[in-house]
Amino acid sequence: MAAKGKKKKKAPSVPTMPADADEIHAWLAQRPEIQNTPGFVFKIFAAQELTEELFEACYALNEANMKQMYIDAGWGWQREDKRTEMKDPRMYYLTVFAEEESSLEVVQNAGVGAEAGAGAG
Repeated sequence: MAAKGKKKKKAPSVPTMPADADEIHAWLAQRPEIQNTPGFVFKIFAAQELTEELFEACYALNEANMKQMYIDAGWGWQREDKRTEMKDPRMYYLTVFAEEESSLEVVQNAGVGAEAGAGAG
């Protein structure tokens, strides 16, 4: 909550880039440094294609990295608004998995999945 007499700052407007899965796959294909990374698999998911577990891991990673910056900037952190934004059908996720592990194992080994349910509100 903003301090008394201090107006809450609004997040800057960011122009949306029209992109679909084909454009994103084309972008990824043009980057051999990404495609030729031994031991890792890169996958692109539209928001609606994410499993609930993978979405929770992405949300937890976003929150861990961005929440304090939003608060420090005066925008605050609105958990449900961010979750809604992250499920927007125009949202795509570039994910990285170890070749020999399942996606959930990678998430859990990174320590992200454990916090996914924390701070519900």
